Amino acid sequence: MRSIVTKMWLKVGGWALLTTMVAAVGAAGRQCQCDSPPGGGFACEDNQMSCCYIKDGACTGWCASLVTTPSPGSENDDFAAEIFKEALRRPFSTAELTGGELPGLALRHRDDGQFEVVDRDVHVNVRLPAGLEEKGRAVLAAAAQRLSDRRVTLAVQQAIGGLPTSEPIKVEANAGVVVLTGSVEDRSTKAAAEERARQTYGVTEVHNEIEEKHPNALLDGPPPP
Repeated sequence: MRSIVTKMWLKVGGWALLTTMVAAVGAAGRQCQCDSPPGGGFACEDNQMSCCYIKDGACTGWCASLVTTPSPGSENDDFAAEIFKEALRRPFSTAELTGGELPGLALRHRDDGQFEVVDRDVHVNVRLPAGLEEKGRAVLAAAAQRLSDRRVTLAVQQAIGGLPTSEPIKVEANAGVVVLTGSVEDRSTKAAAEERARQTYGVTEVHNEIEEKHPNALLDGPPPP
């Protein structure tokens, strides 16, 4: 290949340099990139997912051959779970995506086209195989949003959990928008639930659909703390 490049350079001048640069960009696109410092990357075959993270001050990584592929018209929990399993190198089930307390699980879409898989203090960057980039990004972006919604839901539930209610207030979160439903004794408790939800990290909007059992009751002082 080096002799071919030399002949092209001698024959067509600057066009040989342009061809070499395009080839280099294509190769780098299949690399998982670590943040700087220290920077660096880990390259895999086009049909493999590349994973990398910083360990002992250096970028290290590995390659993974995915078995599951995204399917249209499905949430593709199996595909997303396999990404987590390969990135974290531990058993991982779809139940961790759809239930549980989410102690430190997260999935972030990076500006450089990679995804960052987080499990407590473990942060792994992944780059999808060439043939799965478009569909895979959509699936993982949806999974990341669902994880974020679950985290917001759990945080709001914790924030309003101490209010005096005969039954738990239901919380639904979607992209930062929280809907509160259920019933409480009076409007002061309803107002307190809304205020606590608004102050929860990740909440951008609150729709308070809580019903008051005694809507005509007078407000006695400020809402419950």
